Parts: sequence; C-alpha cells; structure tokens
Amino acid sequence: MILGAGGAAQGIVPEIMKNKPKSLVITNRSIEKAEKIAVSNNSKAMTFEQLKDFNQSFDLIIHASSLGHKGQTLKFKQQHIHSKTQGYDLSYGKAAQPFLDFCDSMKIQSYDGIGMLIEQAAAAFEIWFGVKPETHTIFQKLEK
Repeated sequence: MILGAGGAAQGIVPEIMKNKPKSLVITNRSIEKAEKIAVSNNSKAMTFEQLKDFNQSFDLIIHASSLGHKGQTLKFKQQHIHSKTQGYDLSYGKAAQPFLDFCDSMKIQSYDGIGMLIEQAAAAFEIWFGVKPETHTIFQKLEK
C-alpha cells in the first residue's frame, strides 16, 4: 500500500509494478490523484476515509507524502498489518521520523529513504562519470 499519490508515489509505482505484486492499493485524500496512478489491473485507488473500513493487511506500507516535513504522518489501522508487515518512508532523516515512530507504535519494522537517496546518487554519478561508486561503505558509516 502507498500512502499518498503525489509525485513521489507516481515515481515509484512503475518500478513496483515491474515486480508484479499481488496487489497495490494507493490511498490519497482525493480519489482522482490515486486513480491516476492506479492504472494496472491489480491496483486499486481509495481515499483515506475508505481505507478506514478496508480490511486487508499489507506486506509493505510506503509513506509517500510530504507530511513528515511538518512533523506529521499518514496513518493506517491495525487491520492493515500482519506479523511481517514492513513500513518504508520515502523521506529520510527528520522528515521520516513521524512515520517511523508510528510504525514503531504499531510494532512493525520500518525504514527511511536514505538508502534510496544513496543509490540514486550512485546511479547519477555513474551516468556522469562512467563509474558506479561502491555504496556498501556509505551504509556502514551511516549505521555507526
């Protein structure tokens, strides 16, 4: 499930769909924006209001809104998670913290988008200079 249907969500949906998920639910305040990117047969658009009554659990819940920059997050309900559900915020650092804290309160493992940022930078470096930097050491330094 993706929480939010702005530019970030639009950017990740094609890559997610390449992995052939069983289903993808895209939630947003307005149904129109969610419907715009929920275009495959196994995707569904819904509003946050509709999500409250939706009784399906998800393997992965992706927070794709900018609310973290305001110290807020979009939320999901207990019925949307199972014992192996994971959360992922496309933001990183302080902006991801509200979602990560919410995931912690729901007892699910979660991650921020720092890895995506690092890998995007490495891909851009490769385009510019023809050499892909090794990113493993960057992740190791961040863990310290």
